Amino acid sequence: MGLQNLFVKDEGLNPTGSFKARGMTAAVTRHRRLGAKTLAAPTAGNAGGALAAYAAAAGLPAVIVMLQTRPQPMSWNARPSARRSSNWMA
Repeated sequence: MGLQNLFVKDEGLNPTGSFKARGMTAAVTRHRRLGAKTLAAPTAGNAGGALAAYAAAAGLPAVIVMLQTRPQPMSWNARPSARRSSNWMA
């Protein structure tokens, strides 16, 4: 390829296995500092998993809403983290 140094960030190594984790950590941290009591988001899977995981880590309840018509595999990423969060609607 002609590159002497090539660096690759493997987002699959994030705690939730998705690049959505990086942005969600910042969002949860910011909202907590602003005094948010509960976090909420619609999702197709990965963002909901990241929100559930980081809201739980921050001690904040999260409401995550997912369409019933979404592809089934998308649900599996979010569910384990959602158990630590307060509300999971699928």
